[in-house]
Amino acid sequence: MAFVPAVPEPVRKQERCQGPSAGRSASPSAGWPVAWSVRWRPTASRSGGIDKDLPMSTLPTPSSTDQDSPPPFWTLARLAEALEHVSARQGGAGADEQTLAEFAADAEAQLGLLALQLTQGSYRPAPARLIPVAKPGGGVRELLLPAVRDRIVQSALARYLADLLEPDFGEASHAYRPGHSVATALHRLQALRDGGLVFVAVCDIHHFFDSVDHRRLFSLLDDLPLERCLREQMKTCVRIEVADVQGQGAWSLARGLAQGSPLSPVLANLFLMAFDAACARAGLALVRYADDFVLACASETEAQSALAFAADALENIGLALNTRKSRLASFAEGFEFLGAFCGAEGMLGGRPGEAACLPPTTGPVHEAAAADDERPPSHGHRPRLRTLYLLENGAVLNKEGERFIVARHGEVLLQVPMMRIDQIMVFGNVQITTPALHECLERGIPVMLLSGRGRFFGVIDPLDARSVPLQRAQFALESDEPARLALARPLIAGKILNCRTFLGRLARARQTNMDAPLAALKSAAQAAGQAADLEILRGIEGAAARTYFAAWQTVLPAKWQFTGRNRQPPTDPVNALLSYGYTIVFYNVLALVRARGLNTHVGVLHDVRPGHPALASDLMEEFRAPVVDAVVMHLVFDGKLQPGDFSWPETPGQPCLMADGSRKHFIHLLEQKLNTTVSHAGQRLDYRRWMDMQVLQYAAALRTPGLPYVPFAIR
Repeated sequence: MAFVPAVPEPVRKQERCQGPSAGRSASPSAGWPVAWSVRWRPTASRSGGIDKDLPMSTLPTPSSTDQDSPPPFWTLARLAEALEHVSARQGGAGADEQTLAEFAADAEAQLGLLALQLTQGSYRPAPARLIPVAKPGGGVRELLLPAVRDRIVQSALARYLADLLEPDFGEASHAYRPGHSVATALHRLQALRDGGLVFVAVCDIHHFFDSVDHRRLFSLLDDLPLERCLREQMKTCVRIEVADVQGQGAWSLARGLAQGSPLSPVLANLFLMAFDAACARAGLALVRYADDFVLACASETEAQSALAFAADALENIGLALNTRKSRLASFAEGFEFLGAFCGAEGMLGGRPGEAACLPPTTGPVHEAAAADDERPPSHGHRPRLRTLYLLENGAVLNKEGERFIVARHGEVLLQVPMMRIDQIMVFGNVQITTPALHECLERGIPVMLLSGRGRFFGVIDPLDARSVPLQRAQFALESDEPARLALARPLIAGKILNCRTFLGRLARARQTNMDAPLAALKSAAQAAGQAADLEILRGIEGAAARTYFAAWQTVLPAKWQFTGRNRQPPTDPVNALLSYGYTIVFYNVLALVRARGLNTHVGVLHDVRPGHPALASDLMEEFRAPVVDAVVMHLVFDGKLQPGDFSWPETPGQPCLMADGSRKHFIHLLEQKLNTTVSHAGQRLDYRRWMDMQVLQYAAALRTPGLPYVPFAIR
């Protein structure tokens, strides 16, 4: 194999990878910063309806939502199928040392992140592991084993490319094809013998997998009816990077196909299609299995000419015959091909049990296009973070057997199986017994401790040192201003664009003209994506927030006395709802950040300060408008909550407080919202799982410097 030193590729404008029917990808909207642009659409439906993200009784239901948008290629179903195939073939860990078992243990989240990165264009394969394997006849063959996640991607690409090319593969090719095998190759050769072609040229291509010319291969890929992003992903897989070996530095494959990559077999057949076609045009009877082939002829002279022809045809595509292994033979004297002895009486030995590297075809996969509107949680939906809220002052959390018991003054308020709880949020004066705490620590259930008003006191969860390398990367980032800025820009630009989208929906729902603030927010998002430093970025964020909440004043009834965003303490009901809702979302993100092994206190936008989980503050920004703001506006206009349901401050400095019943109703609606599924980047997940995807994407960007972070965006 030929190698060149690995050079990081420049970060290109990102492109959403749609399904095969999408044709050439459209240019991303100018509304997104150039460095990490994705396709963005206006929020109105094609029919002029209103998107359903804002759950107000006043909103009409859209009659269509981007129905002309093609289904995404990188679906969870496609990746799950590829994972099954990779699992069936086993194989060890790549250079990242993640095993199949470790990946499968968190398959839902890992496949979700993979689909997100592939669809957004931010996917980058990890370096492959170089494994020297001794050949039976002497010498060493070098296998390049990609990481598990990369084998899944390559397997999915291989399956799709194989289905695309299958109608064009001729009857001569028998390797790496569904329904073809060593047995079919030998059967074909026997039929040619029985037809009178008893002389053969038995041939082998010299170092085929190491000799494939990338430029020629990429030209063949360019001629196929492939979506550009898929073609580029295939090329990236071919130019595989190899991990550092014995201090020699990382290398990228400059020539050849990686033996160990699931994509290499079908690319090998693609590359050799020209050779197969040349033999067919010359009238030669070819039987080929990968780089081993036989040309069957009627006479020894014809076999000699066929051997010379094969040498020329291979030279035309940059390959050569292995002269040591290529020879003339006949069925009368017998010869060996594919491990079988081929003689006048039949085929002896052989490897009839050898299977093709691709599974039997099941026909084309047609994925239904995901709608852009939200959908309420369906029956049986399993939330990403099943949360137990403890709100009653004087309540006690205990355990009995495999159940948590919540009681007050001896009366049981709630019994819930422990296996149904992922986190516990304790508000105010609630007691937790030692056995219950022990159980939480044993099961890895974090317990968040907050005041009745939502002020954070701390969290109780088990120590975990598994993610030390990831946290080292976090602390290294703390002193790397350009890298921090590269991650902070999309966080804030995504937040601003989500505010803009939500504000546009609100304007249409309330029939209010908000062209000026919408234009200002669009400009702010663009400016955020190009901010020169973190202070400028924070200034852009602050100005955008003032514009956003000033626009709220134009639609909120005067009785709510909303004059803009205020907090610490909130002085009116709307701000009280916002602060409380942001607190709930914050602690959901905090739990996910901790679960993924990140240090919660080291972020990129909010500075490190004692007692403040800065990273959770950073990663919740994109979800403020679509989750909390949507629920608050729903409550305001639904009529089930009135200003009289709050305790207004009597003196300056006092907070506006929700009544207990209002608080429970608000939490109930927030839970419904968090469990609502929404479509983004070709996937439909609930909001908590999208939060988890963004946490995983952030961790991936830390592990791979230069990997872009693409924000979560509503439409």
